[in-house]
Amino acid sequence: MHKTHAEARTACQDVGGELTSIPDQQTQDQLVKQSNEYSGWSGSEILAYTGGRRVGNTFQWPNGTVYSTKGSSKWTLIGYNAWGSNQPSDNGDCMMFHGQRTGSIYVWTWYTAQCTLERYYICSYLETRELSLDQSQYSVVAGQTFNVVISISRQSTQPLDISYTFNGVTTSLETSTTNYSSTISLTMPARDTTITVNVVGFTVPSCALSVTSQVKQVQSTLTSSFVIASSTQRKSVSCTITGYSRPTARWYRNSAQVSTSSSSNVYQSSTNVNSFTGVSTLYIQPGMQAGEGGKYVCKPTNWNGGANIDKTLYCCCTNFTCFQNQCPTSVHLHFIWLSIASDFMEKE
Repeated sequence: MHKTHAEARTACQDVGGELTSIPDQQTQDQLVKQSNEYSGWSGSEILAYTGGRRVGNTFQWPNGTVYSTKGSSKWTLIGYNAWGSNQPSDNGDCMMFHGQRTGSIYVWTWYTAQCTLERYYICSYLETRELSLDQSQYSVVAGQTFNVVISISRQSTQPLDISYTFNGVTTSLETSTTNYSSTISLTMPARDTTITVNVVGFTVPSCALSVTSQVKQVQSTLTSSFVIASSTQRKSVSCTITGYSRPTARWYRNSAQVSTSSSSNVYQSSTNVNSFTGVSTLYIQPGMQAGEGGKYVCKPTNWNGGANIDKTLYCCCTNFTCFQNQCPTSVHLHFIWLSIASDFMEKE
């Protein structure tokens, strides 16, 4: 629908926009491209209102930026301009986006005209888009596959190039002009890393968004996987769990949680070293009995990442019966060999 300049500006503002400004070559090229792709023009010559308007002896954009000024007899061009031949002139106070049909396209320049003419008009909008990932941090076990959901909050009026960088490798996703959401599957390396998503305007590179999330390796470690109780001193093995928020570690034997009382022959003490590290230490007292030996398992109590990060400790007392009934085969055979060697030496 054709409108006067005042009507056109009101129409743009009513939908949250403004008559367009053309401050640089990049914007001019974008308007030319979009205008030549628009199928609603009719006629060999097009005039469309922009936000440019004469104020005294200057032409200004709606934000007050001056791009042309008139001295005593002629106009001086300031900054970027795309005026047509013999323009600007004194035949009007409004700057039009002027298209002259040449073959199958229009050649576009700037042109002055009366502001009361009813003509096409071009609005521009500040696109407020939010790029986000579904988590601010991902906690994953090495080798495990995990999903990342990328979202852009609203539709874009220009194409967007979308890519992500994970573990030092950049991958292009696609060019999109719609509300965007995509799920990508990644495999966790054996170290902490980051994932960064970049969105760049295909035709206006200055339109860019970027978001980065931490990817933490979840792991559990033991200071030892095997311990032999001493008859004279307390032994200890620590289990450390890292990589996710406030991890807690607990020791279990036969599915029952190990006591936290220091008066027990075997007990545990747990703590959070920092926001991403939890430690539980298993203590074996000199008075440990044969029935208290065997397999102890350190488990994270608040990990739901889908992968098993339990750690197993074999704990044995100091007499042969305990080894025979509770310990791994390799240790059992080792002490059988010692017993046979002792018998042989006695027979000698």
